[in-house]
Amino acid sequence: MSALDLAQRPWRRAALLLAIVPLAAIGSVDRVQRMNAAERCVYTAQLAVIGYHYFLEGKTRGEVPVRWHGDETQNEMNFVNVILDETFLAAERDRREHPQAAVSEQAFGDRAYRACMSAVRS
Repeated sequence: MSALDLAQRPWRRAALLLAIVPLAAIGSVDRVQRMNAAERCVYTAQLAVIGYHYFLEGKTRGEVPVRWHGDETQNEMNFVNVILDETFLAAERDRREHPQAAVSEQAFGDRAYRACMSAVRS
């Protein structure tokens, strides 16, 4: 099919564009966007446990090492940073409200997972 055929038959051009656009959209989807809700909540809990571990060691949020591979999208980096920020806020709130009752990393991660899944269901 030549360019002239496409120009003379607009429906073919439209069909070709409709075939190409979804491929472009698929190519721009990142790892976080490809995760289903359960996978995203597991990843959220894993990040929360990592952040909480550093919190318990007395580190600040800025001291949490994040090793980027270089191929992350801005969305992926934002996702990780937001989860770590929220983790430190929750851990600080817990420490203020219950200074004698620090929870384990596992319990903190379980709580993060349950909160994420509850948000998905609502």
